[in-house]
Amino acid sequence: MPVGGLEKVWVIEDPDEQLQRRKARRLTKILADEKNPAKAYTLSLLFWGVGQNYNDQRGKGLLFQLFMLAFCTGAVLSIFFRDSLLQSLRSHEISATRVFTLVELLLFCALIFWTCNAGDAYHTANKLRTRPFLGIQSRVYPFLCSLLVPGWGQFLNGQPIKRQYVCGLFGSQSLCNHFDSSHLNGLALP
Repeated sequence: MPVGGLEKVWVIEDPDEQLQRRKARRLTKILADEKNPAKAYTLSLLFWGVGQNYNDQRGKGLLFQLFMLAFCTGAVLSIFFRDSLLQSLRSHEISATRVFTLVELLLFCALIFWTCNAGDAYHTANKLRTRPFLGIQSRVYPFLCSLLVPGWGQFLNGQPIKRQYVCGLFGSQSLCNHFDSSHLNGLALP
């Protein structure tokens, strides 16, 4: 006779079914914890070092963010104090051509650092994954991103090697345009 009107009931479950449910829960947790290389690349492309923070590389991310802060601060200050800066440079007999060349060199180095920073975030996130990254599901988003930054769409599609070809194509095209225009500037047209 049950005590207090309650009866004990034994439920027998299939051990294989219970094990499969545990594996499924563990697998969904692992997949949820996997880093998305496209997200890491995009974050680092927008703000230096944020992709590294996303990949749990806090020190490297902070260092890259400090570089970006210093670069942006220098650019803004040079714009605001342009006249006094140019006067100071002229007083030290530094020509505008040398300043312009130096600024071009700094911008080129910043561009190289920017793309390497984003590529590092992508490859680090890709190494942290247990399964290969197949790219994002959208077909339109990579196309639009590649219009903004050549090669961005290749990273979003999980094809980082194609980015080298895309950037090489755009780089060689701009280089050819530069030499064609400088060649034409030297010629006197009738």
